[in-house]
Amino acid sequence: MSGVDLSSLSIEELNALIKQANGEIAKKAKARVVEARAKVVRIAEEYGVGLDELVVAGKARVAKAKVAPKYRNPKDPSQTWAGRGRKPGWLEAALKKGATLESFKI
Repeated sequence: MSGVDLSSLSIEELNALIKQANGEIAKKAKARVVEARAKVVRIAEEYGVGLDELVVAGKARVAKAKVAPKYRNPKDPSQTWAGRGRKPGWLEAALKKGATLESFKI
């Protein structure tokens, strides 16, 4: 963007220009989304696919099945661990004191 001399503008004028530019950016971004959505709808129709099928496929997450616990804290039976991820604090502490992982197996 050449030819615009911003140095002659006051702070108030610069702030007004920024506000105006941000408004224009928001309008153009919204128009871009509308245009993109229209293109996607046209393409989906070409392939005989519903737009909802495309959107769901992209956003859907498969729920992970809950894994049964494999280890239990004998001091607090409500504390369990499935053997995945980081070991819980109660188990780490017990292992440091010499306990074996097998001793907590359910």
